[in-house]
Amino acid sequence: MAHMLMKDETIPGVPDVVGSENPMPVTDILGANVKSGNSYFGGEVKTISVTEILDISIQTPATGETILFFKGESSDKAEFNLYEGTTTTVAGTEVDMFSHNRQLATSIDSVIEIDPTVDTLGLQLFHSTLQDARNNVGGSVQNDVPIILAQGTKYLLRAISSTASNETKISLRIIETDTV
Repeated sequence: MAHMLMKDETIPGVPDVVGSENPMPVTDILGANVKSGNSYFGGEVKTISVTEILDISIQTPATGETILFFKGESSDKAEFNLYEGTTTTVAGTEVDMFSHNRQLATSIDSVIEIDPTVDTLGLQLFHSTLQDARNNVGGSVQNDVPIILAQGTKYLLRAISSTASNETKISLRIIETDTV
């Protein structure tokens, strides 16, 4: 994703373009959000057995824009799902989310929790099974296009194991901006 800057527009920390009377500086929006401290990463690794789950809930703030990238990994057969409009009754353990820009002291506004008690899954937005037609299992799955999440909404990333002792991982990258 790229954003064309206006003639006199700058991004803090990104060098100005020189050498042309009418330069057209272009910066990668993802890189700009890392530089400005709006990009965060975190996740969870857990060994789960048959029909056990690893849940990560994301409660987005009521204002601004929240952009989600995720990756699910498994050492054996598993399913990965993303739901929107999830309801929970008991909070899980808060996930440590870290700013990609380690030079800035910023914190994420979304609330990210591991294994909350889920009442309602909500609308399924994504589903993938890590097993191909030849019964090869394990591997990873991720969203290739960023998902702009709705404001003030709870989402759930769920991994379900189909085998015993399955090391499962969900990784998150979340970008939060004031723009909508």
